[in-house]
Amino acid sequence: MQIAAKDVQVDYSAADGTLFRALGPVTMTVESGTFVALLGPSGCGKSTLIRALAGLEPVSGGELRIDGRGINGPSVKVGVMFQDANLMPWRTVSQNVALPLELRHADLEKRAVAVKRVLEPLGLAEFGDVYPGQLSGGMAQRVALGRVLVQEPEVLLLDEPFGALDALNREKISLDLLRIWAQRRQTVLMVTHDVNEAVLLSDRVFVMSQRPGHIIADIPVDLERPRSPEMIYEASFVAIAREVRSAIDTA
Repeated sequence: MQIAAKDVQVDYSAADGTLFRALGPVTMTVESGTFVALLGPSGCGKSTLIRALAGLEPVSGGELRIDGRGINGPSVKVGVMFQDANLMPWRTVSQNVALPLELRHADLEKRAVAVKRVLEPLGLAEFGDVYPGQLSGGMAQRVALGRVLVQEPEVLLLDEPFGALDALNREKISLDLLRIWAQRRQTVLMVTHDVNEAVLLSDRVFVMSQRPGHIIADIPVDLERPRSPEMIYEASFVAIAREVRSAIDTA
């Protein structure tokens, strides 16, 4: 499913009633089945754009479309993951992952099959009966990712999903995500502040300006897949990372 934004703006009201622009205008296209990373200065509107695409934030101007259709609210075809895992502590790993299916009134057998299919590639098959309080931060984020993937969305909107993790756990779960994406080929738009992560995972990197953010660079990542962490030392990888860094420095 294609993601398209044309002259999108989001304005907020200040305490004194005046309007200030948080985002835009943003014009961009994320082609169906591609993985795109979004970088930019803090406060430039990256999270606002993700929320608008998820149907959680109204736009003040312009047009957002997913699969050619306007966005009027959340959709089961669009999965969203934020930095905070937001797991329910009284539910087990399996029960947390199954929650979206439960809310859609899927029967127990269907839920069980779907949860098992998601937990195995995330390395959580043995932790289905464990509660969130017994999990490390990295494992909790895996559960949160599983809760999104169990819905089999056609679009993934990821807002700095691994930003709170240490470098090693961040790399591991990023590679898990990449492996799962390679099998399913959803359309992915992922916010990150990590240049190497952006280049390692994505087909293209968008860089946004200072607030109100707009796209100032669209950088293709012409690296072979599958990707591996060792690629970050290759000259072709370093050249793309430098281009991304240069664009951020001028934002």
